[in-house]
Amino acid sequence: MPEKKENSNALRVMPNSYESERAVLACMLLDNDICTEFLTKVTEDDFYTVAHRKIYQAINELSREGGAPVDVKAMGCSLYAFPGHKSLLGPTGTGGLYIEPGLALDTVREGGTGSSSDSMLQPKDPPERYEAGTLNLAGIAGLRAGAQYVQE
Repeated sequence: MPEKKENSNALRVMPNSYESERAVLACMLLDNDICTEFLTKVTEDDFYTVAHRKIYQAINELSREGGAPVDVKAMGCSLYAFPGHKSLLGPTGTGGLYIEPGLALDTVREGGTGSSSDSMLQPKDPPERYEAGTLNLAGIAGLRAGAQYVQE
């Protein structure tokens, strides 16, 4: 048995498991009921990995209801995703993504843009750069109507 040192200055690390944290986050993303339950029992500080804390923060923000204003600059956000069907009262499947001006992201899918349909590549400039495929115009109109109602 190792000797116990008095007044040891050794760094103590909290118990943590990268895989367990990932599993909790995945469950929160896959099931709304689990997400709601976890949000009442788990806090950002329960995650050891900084990236997992940020993901938890994002899930928490996406799950909130009530329509409180969000200040992305004060929060220091480069990216901020939000659902349209919760506090903005838009149709299910709508939402938005704030991208900090000047931040260039890689695309996931390319082609099929209305502004450059003849090209197999996405346009270089936002917002068209991030709009692959046909826009959900009915969803966008519903989201607009919901947001207008909330603003009244």
